[in-house]
Amino acid sequence: MTLAYWHWVILGLLMVALEVMIPGTFLLWVGIAALILGGTTFLFPLMSVTTQLVLFGVMALLVTILGRKIIRLQANEEVPATLNRRGQQFVGQTIVLDVPIVNGHAHVTVADSKWLIKGPDLPAGVIVKVVGIDGNMLIVVKED
Repeated sequence: MTLAYWHWVILGLLMVALEVMIPGTFLLWVGIAALILGGTTFLFPLMSVTTQLVLFGVMALLVTILGRKIIRLQANEEVPATLNRRGQQFVGQTIVLDVPIVNGHAHVTVADSKWLIKGPDLPAGVIVKVVGIDGNMLIVVKED
């Protein structure tokens, strides 16, 4: 049995294509290793099948480790602490009440979204400060 360079190129392209359909990044690294081995086999066509398979295993391992380190370095870039807690973004901001707070509850438009607010009874037009959140409600107090 002989494995030509184009066998490895086809395997690499199939792995990369599968990665697009089944995301997870593992097949990407194995596919890259197969493509590298395809180039190596093109340069050294008399390489035995056993040597090719051993090189493929080593390259797949090395490329996977290197790729995961690269992804980990990119993932360590600072992500805002309030990324998935949108209400936290408003803590400390001041808002003008659209409607009065009656019985401790009302709603207000903040950043093109309607938010429920909880705080002391206040008339419309008063400036309030967001001091916290309770679930999906903003807790407000009258701004001094």
